[in-house]
Amino acid sequence: MRRQRLVVLFCFALAVILAPVAEAQLSGEYADWAEGPEGFLLTKKEKKEWAKINTDAAAERFIELFWAKRNPEPNNPFNAFRAEFESKVRFADENFGWGKNRGALSERGRVLILMGRPDSRQVRSLEGAPPTGAISGETGAVDGNTETWYYDPAKLPAGFKAKGANLYFLFYEERLDSNAFELDRTNRESFKAMSALSRAPDVYLLHTNLKEVPKPISIAGGVAASADHLAWLDGGEAPFDDVAIVFSEQFRDHSDANRRPVRGGLPPVVSAC
Repeated sequence: MRRQRLVVLFCFALAVILAPVAEAQLSGEYADWAEGPEGFLLTKKEKKEWAKINTDAAAERFIELFWAKRNPEPNNPFNAFRAEFESKVRFADENFGWGKNRGALSERGRVLILMGRPDSRQVRSLEGAPPTGAISGETGAVDGNTETWYYDPAKLPAGFKAKGANLYFLFYEERLDSNAFELDRTNRESFKAMSALSRAPDVYLLHTNLKEVPKPISIAGGVAASADHLAWLDGGEAPFDDVAIVFSEQFRDHSDANRRPVRGGLPPVVSAC
């Protein structure tokens, strides 16, 4: 009898301990929110705050405030920044995905979301590449297409702290026509661009001291979204043209043993047309 009573007490105590854990779980609507494109915008501080959230109500409040802090006009119910973000996410999903992988979560998607539309874009394709796009032998050749995105530092917000000549991001495709592009992080000349990319979450956080989401109903002069505002959500301008100058070039003699394009001597900037 005593043993049976101890078992009952143990089960009761275990249930009490586990009850908060069972209740402290986000639903599917919020559980993976930070793993989506929105996660690219999270600052280090916000990542820590999100990690502590364990209820849907708290998650909803966090997300509402997350967007309000990035609204250029927090007292305006229309958030131009969020509308542009959603436009870029939609474009990336439609153009950068492969297999079951979301284009918005690809490396090109991340750069587009954080840096915006490139000022110019250069595409190079391989001449006579094998149909499979396999890497041959130990030559280190990149048997796929490459893209280089250029950004003019003068056109970027001051928070990026980008100066001098163009920033560029070089993407390479190891398997021809797979649409799975990797971002080259080994090129010394691209370090400046990578540094700017890492600053993006802080650049877009405009209202760090905002504690409550402004209520449109209580704001004098608040206006509803106009047709122009809604146009952002209905398509808007594509992040960049889908027509670019394409070069057909043998790339085998321009890559290193790590299957990366040559580190120096990038071709001159060619604007998309």
